Amino acid sequence: MNFNRLKTLYLIARVTPPYQQSGSDAKRLLILGDSTGYGTGATRSSESVAGQIRAAFPALAIVNKSANGRTAAQLTQYVQNFTGFYDVILLQIGANDLLRHTPPAEVVKRVEILVKRLSPHTKQLIVMTASNIGAAPRFDRKTKEVYTMASRIYENLMAERALKTKAFTFIPLFTEPEFDPFVLHPEINTSCDGLHPTSAGYKLWFEALKPYLN
Repeated sequence: MNFNRLKTLYLIARVTPPYQQSGSDAKRLLILGDSTGYGTGATRSSESVAGQIRAAFPALAIVNKSANGRTAAQLTQYVQNFTGFYDVILLQIGANDLLRHTPPAEVVKRVEILVKRLSPHTKQLIVMTASNIGAAPRFDRKTKEVYTMASRIYENLMAERALKTKAFTFIPLFTEPEFDPFVLHPEINTSCDGLHPTSAGYKLWFEALKPYLN
């Protein structure tokens, strides 16, 4: 087991279990995601995206069924017999598919399958994947370039599909490297495993998400 993997396991343990809360009103949010939905990299679970949603909307009930390492294809299997209804379903998914070099167009198709499956169970479905995966300090220059291109293509395709179908809301997080806070300030926004966001990094994502929750 390499050193970065050991660091990731430490980061997972630090936020286990993923943030959830019971709410004082009837509105419910379900988070279905990978490690970024789980909050891996945050200092504590309350500083994950889920925890920051709670701080902004303290009466909201949050159910978090995220899992580290999950792909969009695996999430599709997980929700095969999905039941229940939520005011909002947030999908934080797709990054692991891209990390495994799945073509961006195929990842989009996988996410759209999830959207079709889950749409009858919510008033609002939001998809938020990741920012530029190529910004991660863990990778060498060539790998960074490959992942940056994949992230750019994926985000453009997802934005187009969201606009065309109106079936979901897509949160754009990709920023070109010369302006990307994860590239400019990795010591602040990227955790010690060189891959996952820190609490500050998740804060940037939450600020992009928040207007759509309002």
